[in-house]
Amino acid sequence: MTFNVGVIGLGAMGQKMLIDMDIHSAFNVVSAWDPNPETCAAVGAALPSIRIADNAGALITEPGIDVLYIA
Repeated sequence: MTFNVGVIGLGAMGQKMLIDMDIHSAFNVVSAWDPNPETCAAVGAALPSIRIADNAGALITEPGIDVLYIA
């Protein structure tokens, strides 16, 4: 079984979780958001397969998210 994951908070812990989840086949990070637009842009450029949400509320209510990680 694979879980689609949304990540809120892309600071040190959020980015560590992105890396850790990437090595486990049970997790598929599909969307992320951070209050810092520069951080969102950097993560979006480095990991283009991950959607960057417009805001936390949009990510929380995004269809298809099975797990929400808040860093």
